[in-house]
Amino acid sequence: MYRNIEKVTVNSIGNIVLHLKYGQNVEGSNTLVYITGDIGKNVLLDLNYTVTQEKTTD
Repeated sequence: MYRNIEKVTVNSIGNIVLHLKYGQNVEGSNTLVYITGDIGKNVLLDLNYTVTQEKTTD
């Protein structure tokens, strides 16, 4: 599964920030798991990403 990067920025403390494509029906954009029961609950997943550069940057 791949996530498209829409933009790359540098924040005020020098960290590189990847802005990933997100939204309904965007593959890989759902990073929550739902626990069912009497009430639904979001559970944050511990995710690791590997970034592969396929195009040169300008």
